[in-house]
Amino acid sequence: MKKLILSLTVFAASLTAIAQQFVIIDGQVDKGDGVVVQEQQAFLADDIESIRYEKDPEFILMADAIADDQKIQLFSQALQLTGLADSLSAYYDYDYDGRDFINLDGRYYVNTHSQYVEMLRRRYLRFTAFVETDEVLAAHGITTLDDLKAYAKTVYDEVYPEDAGITDPTDRCHSLNRFVAYHLLPFADYGRMLTAFPNFFNQNLADVADWYPTLMPHASLKVSNPRTANEPSSSLGYFLNRRGLQEGPDKYGVQVPGIKIDLMGSYDTRNGVVFYIDDILTYDKKTQTETLQERWRVDFVTLSTDFLNAQTRHKMASSYDIPESPSSAAIGFVSEYTQGISWNDDANLFIAPIRSYYWCYGGDEVYMTSENNRYDVSIDLPSLPEGDWELRLGTCLMPSAPVVRFSLDNEVICDNVSLATSSSGSAEEGWLPGPAEYRYANVNLDISSFWTENNSTPMSSVNNLSRRIIGRFHSDGKTDHQLRITSISAEGYAVLDLDYLEFCPVSIADHPTIPED
Repeated sequence: MKKLILSLTVFAASLTAIAQQFVIIDGQVDKGDGVVVQEQQAFLADDIESIRYEKDPEFILMADAIADDQKIQLFSQALQLTGLADSLSAYYDYDYDGRDFINLDGRYYVNTHSQYVEMLRRRYLRFTAFVETDEVLAAHGITTLDDLKAYAKTVYDEVYPEDAGITDPTDRCHSLNRFVAYHLLPFADYGRMLTAFPNFFNQNLADVADWYPTLMPHASLKVSNPRTANEPSSSLGYFLNRRGLQEGPDKYGVQVPGIKIDLMGSYDTRNGVVFYIDDILTYDKKTQTETLQERWRVDFVTLSTDFLNAQTRHKMASSYDIPESPSSAAIGFVSEYTQGISWNDDANLFIAPIRSYYWCYGGDEVYMTSENNRYDVSIDLPSLPEGDWELRLGTCLMPSAPVVRFSLDNEVICDNVSLATSSSGSAEEGWLPGPAEYRYANVNLDISSFWTENNSTPMSSVNNLSRRIIGRFHSDGKTDHQLRITSISAEGYAVLDLDYLEFCPVSIADHPTIPED
């Protein structure tokens, strides 16, 4: 029997002077033997007694998929009660069409090599859910929705006592709302790559990790992918809010086991991915005062959910359909349609995909060009727990780069900084070398190879791969912060390279005996 998918459209047509109603089926038709074709079929409405449909998992949105999942019914009930299920109903931005910005397509020159740019065609809205099964919750004595409410109140009233009196679960400051929202990320990677490629790291020095926004206001989530000691190809799995190094503590003596993600039990929905986890996830006091009080190295590609939802992070240059230059392509974005980052109209922002020859963290890079060398970029910073932090910019210094000013929350904190190749200096001058645990790739390096002493050159050994100290600031854990970068002057065709940001607790940056790298 033919399987018809997608939309039904009814329209009126005149046939031999008699108006007749037809139903048009527009979708995929299974012809059998693995052959599926896209076609339209017309049926007389009078000949149709009823229309039945079956749910196809490929087209179910996340909230509905969670509601259908019998393993996570308590979380589903909480999702509905808090109103956050409505947030998971988004899928596609119908106001955006990449063809409207086709005039930005073309060839852009960056130093000695060129990039062919394809504008983002469609803007998808996607989500990731990390969910405890009912069995996991039951192991903690949580078997009803009231039990879950009580548990969430115990956790979050301690951290946010000022909100203890809120009774409306749809209020974003309500304890149950916070509990559910912290399990949800506003992006998805269908490839299950939850961190950067591990190959680029010296994993005897640091676990592979990333820090992401959640739907809970002012709360970030760490995802890490630690490896077995001296076995870089042997992963211990993906974890949430884990701290340490491989199977032990980090060099500061801190070890937090974290919560393991069940990759095998994960499944796709129309607008995201659902993962089971093996313990209860909260943004509790320990998470804020211990687990996340470490240096964060945040790839610029993770600073906007639009970059992540466009699947740019793990995209290889060879996968771009640009025949003129398949190994040197990039994808362009529009400021108006990019969450978390905005820039001036006469500048362009692109993401270069991973390629064999790279001078950047993660193998990819965010960079900007402007015909008049004018840049004015505002970046929403990740939500940090309470504490004093040092902010840094990781960048590839180029022969032609602008002189810039850094402002934090509209106050200038670092001025007249040249990002040209000759600018890298000492820590006293505001500069640090690149990361010791991350490698620079020469042109002949196999991108799939793991770090070894023979095939890897640390970024710290390459003069123009530097970190600029921007300044220090205090986070109260409840306030948004924004970094602004504006160009002061530039010569030639200046490129603004935005590779990564670092957020380092001042206690670590100023540690008297243990150096960072």
